[in-house]
This record gives sequence, C-alpha cells and structure tokens, in this order.
Amino acid sequence: MPLSVAKFGLEVALYSAYQTSRDTGMNDGADSDKIIMDLAEDLANAIHDYMVQAKVDTDVDSPSGQPDVVGGVTSAGGKGFGIATSLI
Repeated sequence: MPLSVAKFGLEVALYSAYQTSRDTGMNDGADSDKIIMDLAEDLANAIHDYMVQAKVDTDVDSPSGQPDVVGGVTSAGGKGFGIATSLI
C-alpha cells in the first residue's frame, strides 16, 4: 500500500509506544534504562511495520544515446516498469 495510507497506523503505534513508556515510568521503582530500551524497540518496530507496507511503482523510459557503465552509449532505447514491496 502507499505509505500515505499506512501513516495512520504508524501514528497509532508511535502514540502507543509513548503511552506505554509514560505509564511504565510512573510506577514506583521504574527502571529508566529498561524504559528507554523498551521505547526504542517499540519505536523501531512501529517504523519497521510502516516501511514494510510500502509499495513502489516504477516506470522507466531510457532513450538511446544514454551513457553506459563501460564508457559507451546505448544504441537502442528501452522502457520498463515494475512493482515492488519490501521483503524485510
């Protein structure tokens, strides 16, 4: 899905991560190092989940005469397209 569609889910996950961190920190004897590690993990998971929802569409048009990797130029143009999603 386009990332713009997945944005709401990211916002909810980030809000939840901060709420959990705040609520845990309000407990007597809370371990601040563990709270920070848990928050970092929750944020990383939220961002990861958001990114793996990305769908990337490509549409490429390469006219003839473009430089190539071996120092020459292409003799014929080409077109291509693709759709990809994250496999992470």
